[in-house]
Amino acid sequence: MSFQGEYLLDEIDKKRNLMDRELIKINLGCGRQRKHGYIGIDQIQYVDKKSNEMVDRVVDIEKSKLPFEDDRIDEILADNIFEHLGDGFIHALNECHRVLRPTGKLVGTVPLAGTKEDFQDITHKRHFIEESFGYLTGENKAMDNRPSHPRYADYGVLPWKKNELFTKNNLIYFNLSPKK
Repeated sequence: MSFQGEYLLDEIDKKRNLMDRELIKINLGCGRQRKHGYIGIDQIQYVDKKSNEMVDRVVDIEKSKLPFEDDRIDEILADNIFEHLGDGFIHALNECHRVLRPTGKLVGTVPLAGTKEDFQDITHKRHFIEESFGYLTGENKAMDNRPSHPRYADYGVLPWKKNELFTKNNLIYFNLSPKK
């Protein structure tokens, strides 16, 4: 068999293995919400009325490493969690970047800054508008004279690709992939 033929067979085997394996998904900041097919991570353990633990892994994502090897996770769900993070926000984002596969996705929502959804919860520490995500993706529409400013400034944020970003019902929905 030719080298090219062997290479094509190897690529087919790799794709077949990828399709056969189970996707590894994380629900970051899961709280009391168990989602089928997701590994629930939160900073404290929640227990239901029957004394069942609701969190699979207790991790302080602002300070600790996520308990996964590099490039192992297919999807991270971050539904209304990032607004609760303080100084450890960039650390948490970079940990998501580290554990996601290059084809992985970070999907979730945050409340739109200045709305009832943003201000009603006294535990919110961070506020977002769509342009906030420019600091993750290397776009900065706030500074027309320096449109790629975040790309060159050292905020310590690993780079992300924006797959989708939109606002609906006072929530910002995001879908990002790590640039690796």
